[in-house]
Amino acid sequence: MGERRGLFRRLLFWLLLAAPYPRAVCADVGPYLQRGLELGKKGQWADALAELRQAVTLAPGSAEAHYSLGVALFWTRQFPAARLEFEHALRLSSKLAEAHFFLGHVLVESGDLDGAIAHFDKALECGARSPEVYRSLGNALWKAGDLGGAIRAFREAARLRPDFLDVRNSLGLAFVQAGDYDAAVAEYQSLLASYPDYQPALKNLGLALIHSGDVRSAEKVYRKLVAGARDFTAEYNLGVSLREQDRLEEALPHFRSAVELKPDYGDAHLDLGKMLWQLGRLDEAEQALRRAVSLRHPSENAWVAFGGVLSAQGSLQGAVSALREAVRIAPASPEAHYTLGLVLRRQGKTEEAAREMALAEAHRRERESTEAAIVATSSGIRCLEKGDTEGAVGHFTGAVSRAPQYAPAHYQLSLALRKLGRQEQAAAALHTAETLDPGLRLSRSTLGPRAWLQRQRSDR
Repeated sequence: MGERRGLFRRLLFWLLLAAPYPRAVCADVGPYLQRGLELGKKGQWADALAELRQAVTLAPGSAEAHYSLGVALFWTRQFPAARLEFEHALRLSSKLAEAHFFLGHVLVESGDLDGAIAHFDKALECGARSPEVYRSLGNALWKAGDLGGAIRAFREAARLRPDFLDVRNSLGLAFVQAGDYDAAVAEYQSLLASYPDYQPALKNLGLALIHSGDVRSAEKVYRKLVAGARDFTAEYNLGVSLREQDRLEEALPHFRSAVELKPDYGDAHLDLGKMLWQLGRLDEAEQALRRAVSLRHPSENAWVAFGGVLSAQGSLQGAVSALREAVRIAPASPEAHYTLGLVLRRQGKTEEAAREMALAEAHRRERESTEAAIVATSSGIRCLEKGDTEGAVGHFTGAVSRAPQYAPAHYQLSLALRKLGRQEQAAAALHTAETLDPGLRLSRSTLGPRAWLQRQRSDR
């Protein structure tokens, strides 16, 4: 709440000092606004709201009164009422940047990302070129799937305020999500050169290094973090770094620590179980994987590994049951079909096994096409970030050609086409994305089947 009061104070003072309204309109309500501001700074919201409502009653034509009331309503999470006040303020003064800014946040809360982005843009057009506005715009663009736009907004926020650590951390993560790992590493290294004790950046530097393939450097980062304090993210990703170097015995205690620190995180149990399996410790592996599949919403990978261990232990019927559950959860998983086929073959069910093997091969080819589309989509996002919209369209079109079922490519293509003013084509691409991915749950927030950083944790 302290941070919120600080932002309330900065923005409300900004408005009061700017005072673009005729003083004849505002003079009578000035004391009410001032008292409302002071009470809001102290967190006495009920009293602040009473003062600000009185201001609106006395001066219904005052944009500053409606805006100030809207701010108080916003911080008390009365979003529908806040929206009405900000909209009223903007009808009275359409260039009131602060009202556009807060209305954008209200629309984010309601899920209207396009509307929020429009109002953040309008706040910038009206002169509110502050790092906070660029940060808010970047976050909204990120949620809407426009990674290129988000990166540009975060960069500008960081340029205006180099010590805006949260923004620079977000910029690095946006690079990671876009697949530009070198840029992410460079951003985090630059940030840490000035702020070496900023833990989120250190954790995410390790994450970027893992994804760039530099697992030795990632190991050094996470060892430094583990030496400071017990931390789930550091323990888990140190385990990942060591596992990727085939140093399984060294990785094992870190996955055990991760499980202790966060016992409800299924992937930690999964990775621990798979590692124990690789080390030939089947009973321990079975226990870890049984825990992984007992948690809420276990992944198909957990069921596949569990089925594999049960098969290795000779429990073929239990393995078949686990693998059928994996197929149920993820019908397009090559691993689930292939492993099920192997177990069915051991049971002598050759025809059924052959069908599962054929499905596994078909889904493997489909995954290869999707992986190629993911790479092309990442390249297109980088083009958008650099302002090369035509180049981005080329990459997104190639992605759609390789994997027509890959919704994120269609979605990103719609964003690029919209930037070029090709509205009909953009609408068609968006319609395809929505058809493939109802609600755009994956397209907006991840790069689809790769499930952004599914196996690693990030701090944001």
